[in-house]
Amino acid sequence: MGAPVQPRIDVAAQFGTALTGQVSLRDGAVEILRPTLFNGSATLQLTNLSAGMHPLTAVYLGDNDHQSSPVSNSVSQTVSAVVATLNLSAAPPIIGPTRPATLRVDLTGASGAPTGTVSFRADGQSITTCSNVLVSAGSASCTTSFATAGSYAITADYSGDATYLGSSAGPLALSVSDPIFAARFE
Repeated sequence: MGAPVQPRIDVAAQFGTALTGQVSLRDGAVEILRPTLFNGSATLQLTNLSAGMHPLTAVYLGDNDHQSSPVSNSVSQTVSAVVATLNLSAAPPIIGPTRPATLRVDLTGASGAPTGTVSFRADGQSITTCSNVLVSAGSASCTTSFATAGSYAITADYSGDATYLGSSAGPLALSVSDPIFAARFE
């Protein structure tokens, strides 16, 4: 998800004693956490918020001496999207015409494994068999071949997801060499 957020919740009794019990922290209408108060406060570490704006509210749930409270005023918390690191590779890096090469992007990020899709290009043109490849377990790969010998500049476009911004990797040089024929004369 996005960068961690650390909200602090303070609950005060109108008269006297420090409050105990729990508070329901909500993102819109959805409860996302239920921390226990210590001396009327709770400091939280939220790491599961997606990128975007979140209207956070709190509701004191009461204890043996105090009733529950109405919903607090909303506090808007904006979580920024982060950039994933992309590592583009081709195996093997030199192939012959119609011989397959596996194109692969490994994606890593500070806020969990990136998801989404990757589309591969050769010299800026989409490789149709390698478009919108799903990212699974932090990588996306496809196998393709090229009919014409030459050097191709391979790039990969990552779509991004709820946590990570879209980005690109490359270019990576992929060489397609002419086949070598050997003849034996007797």
